[in-house]
Order: sequence, then structure tokens, then C-alpha cells
Amino acid sequence: MAVSTSLLSSIPTVASNAKVAPVSKVTPVARVAPIARFAPVARFSPVASVKVKTDKTSELVLPLSRRSFPDNFIFGAATAAYHIEGGIDSRGRSAWDEFTYTYPEKITDRSNGDVACNSYNLYMDDVELLTDMGFDAYRFSISWSRILPTGKLKDGINEEGVNYYNDLLDALIANGKTPFVTLDLPQPLEEEYGGFLDSRMVDDFKDFCDVCFEKFGDKVKYWMTLNEPYNYVDLCYSQGLMAPARCSCWQNLKCLGGDSSTEPYIVGHHLLLAHSAAVDLYNT
Repeated sequence: MAVSTSLLSSIPTVASNAKVAPVSKVTPVARVAPIARFAPVARFSPVASVKVKTDKTSELVLPLSRRSFPDNFIFGAATAAYHIEGGIDSRGRSAWDEFTYTYPEKITDRSNGDVACNSYNLYMDDVELLTDMGFDAYRFSISWSRILPTGKLKDGINEEGVNYYNDLLDALIANGKTPFVTLDLPQPLEEEYGGFLDSRMVDDFKDFCDVCFEKFGDKVKYWMTLNEPYNYVDLCYSQGLMAPARCSCWQNLKCLGGDSSTEPYIVGHHLLLAHSAAVDLYNT
């Protein structure tokens, strides 16, 4: 099972004590002609430049292109379901639905994800954009509430949601894009037992993963069980800045209950157990 939360690479640098003659004039990096729609991207065409400090007064400008990266480096774009999908009528409620509806003042522009970028209906346009930009991969999340509207397998699978993600995956693969998939959190389980504050979340998460592995496993080879778990623990249960916005009252952040001294550790523990359960399931 391949699990990744970021893609890293090394860019050639110049050591700070290297003897490099000061550069009096830098030749501008040639502009790259716009890429025609669906036209293949030349593998080594320059795409940018990077400035490297050679001493306190001089810099060396190096062209940055695909040649600057290892051959197996993957260029891609990433999104999250609530941020872009919309399609509110075709799924159950998510934790962010409840948060934005109930506390719109906590969102800078008081918006929500009912429509968002409407990727639920415009996913083919997204695939075209990925091609136009020459990307190799697309990381997106599968909405738990779009697959299991109540969060629980016993209440049934939303086949419309399954069809949506299969159509998206087919379009990505047909256009040479490698899918990277992560998973998210539904609202009903927050209401029933507090989500990842309760150990029951581990088994429900495992059921969700089981459905995803079965329905999409023939097309998805790179799975990320949990997206940014540290941020989830810190921003949601310590600082209370994101749904479900829990933190201690002494932080004076107008949180919706919580305890910053204990809940982040409880949630983090259950996230690790859920990740382990998903990995074990995938490997069996």
C-alpha cells in the first residue's frame, strides 16, 4: 500500500562557502509558449527558475525544469471533496456542512460547500485543466458521506456516489493521470458519538475503507488513509479553528466545547488506530 501526504524532491544548490564569481548580469529565462489544449508537454521544457545565494551580495539564477527533478518525480495537483465538489443533493451531510451552516460567521466570506467549484458536474473540465498544465497525477478525496450517507455501512451504499468517483477515475486514467486518493469525515458520526473522539470511529472508518478498496481498488494504487492528520488534530481539537471547532475555553477562541489538553491526544490516538486498521485491511 502506498501512503503519502506530500511529494518531496531535492533541487541542486550551491554551498554557502563555494567560490563562485559574482554575477553581474543574469540572462532572463526564456518564456514557455502556452500549451495547446490536450497537447503533450515536452518533458524537459523550462518551467521556472530558482535563485541560489552564492554569498551575501550575489545570487545565481538557475533554470528550473523537469530535468531538475528525478525521472520518477510526480507532478500533480491536489483538492479536497468539500472544497470543490458541490453536489450537495447527492450525498449525506459532512462535518463541514454542519459547521458552515451553524456558524457561518466562522467563515471569512460566510460561504459553504453546497456548490463550491461544482466539480461534481464539471469533473471533465478539471481533467482537461490537469492535462493543459502537464500534470502527471491528481490527488483528490473521496467523500465518506457521498459513499455512505449516514457514515455507516449497515445503512447502505450510495451507488450514485460510487458511479461519480468511477467516472472521475476513468477520465483521469484515460488521460494519463495517476489518481492518488484520500478519505474524509461525515457529520452523523460526529453527532452520534463525537467522531474520532470515540474508538467506535475506527471500525466505521474501516468499513468505509473496505467499500472504497472494493469499488475503486482496481483503478487506485495510491491511497492516503487520512489527510493531514496533524492539522486535523491541532486545528480542529486544539486551536478550534476548523470543524468541529473544539478547544478549551481559556483559549478565548469561541470554540464549541472541548479540552485542548486532552482531546487532541485522544483524537490522534484514534487516527493512528484507524490508519492501522485500514492498512491491515488493504494488505489482507
